[in-house]
Amino acid sequence: MPKQDWSINTGAAYAGEQYGLATTNSQRLTFNAETEMANFGLAVVQGTASNQVKPGIGGDGTVLGISMRQINIESATRPGDGTVAIKAGWPLGVMLSGPIMVKLVTAITDKNIGVSATGQFGGVGAGYTKATNLTALRYPAAAGDVVPVMINVVPKS
Repeated sequence: MPKQDWSINTGAAYAGEQYGLATTNSQRLTFNAETEMANFGLAVVQGTASNQVKPGIGGDGTVLGISMRQINIESATRPGDGTVAIKAGWPLGVMLSGPIMVKLVTAITDKNIGVSATGQFGGVGAGYTKATNLTALRYPAAAGDVVPVMINVVPKS
C-alpha cells in the first residue's frame, strides 16, 4: 500500500466547520442569504423575509446562528485564501444550536465573545457587541485564531 509522505496543506480548523462530533446534539436549518457574503462562519440574524439571513447581531445581543461551511460553495480565489462567493439568494446552512468554529478578528481573553455589525467575531468592545447566546470554548485566543464557540437557541421574548 502506498505511503503518503507529503503535506496536503490542510489547516487544523476552518471558520464555519462544525466542532467535534456533536452532530446529533445540534440544530441546523437552511436559509437563503439576503446579501452576498465572502466568508463562512459569520454570525447571522433574521433577514427581511422568514427564510432569509444576513450577517450581524441583534439589538438584544443575540444572533440567530452562524453560517456553516459548505462543500458546494467553492473558493473565490485559486489557491484558496478563505474567500468564498456566497451570492444573495443562495441556500446557506446555519448552525442554530451547537459547537462551531469561528475566526477571530480581535483577541479574546475569556469565554465572552463579541460580534460586529458585519457578523465577525472578536473581543467584547470597540465595535464588537457581547453576544449573549455565544460562549467561547477555547480562550484566551489571539486575533486570527480559529476557535470553537457554542451557540444556544434563545427563545423570542
